[in-house]
Amino acid sequence: WRVGVYWGPDKKYYYGVVHSYDKAAGTHLVVYEDSTMESLNLVKVKVQWVEVVPVASRPILIEAPAEEPPAKKAKAPKAKAGKGHVGKRVGIWWEDDACFYYGVLESYDESKGTHHIKYDDGTDEHLHLGEHKVDWKGKAK
Repeated sequence: WRVGVYWGPDKKYYYGVVHSYDKAAGTHLVVYEDSTMESLNLVKVKVQWVEVVPVASRPILIEAPAEEPPAKKAKAPKAKAGKGHVGKRVGIWWEDDACFYYGVLESYDESKGTHHIKYDDGTDEHLHLGEHKVDWKGKAK
């Protein structure tokens, strides 16, 4: 199905395709037009059911190669703060949505140790990158 999922803060629908269903979790994987993905319980959100999409027309998801797990006592590397990251395109993991949202690091505030990120959808925020899971490869727009 092609669906519109209502996003309250923006007061609008975002459109995508229901790619699959996870029976154990009771969630559908929605691949949005901007290529972001989100696992949702479609019963619990406001949805516009637009049209049936044939299986052959659904987006094809390509799994990233599995990384070797870190040694048992090793910790995941923390993002280092600093001006050197300004201008880089990154993805910030949103746990509630179970996906990365991408944008550009616009500036760095040394006094607070935060970066200002402007996301592709126009929203922005100030983050301590060391407190977030960051995709440093930053997919293309």
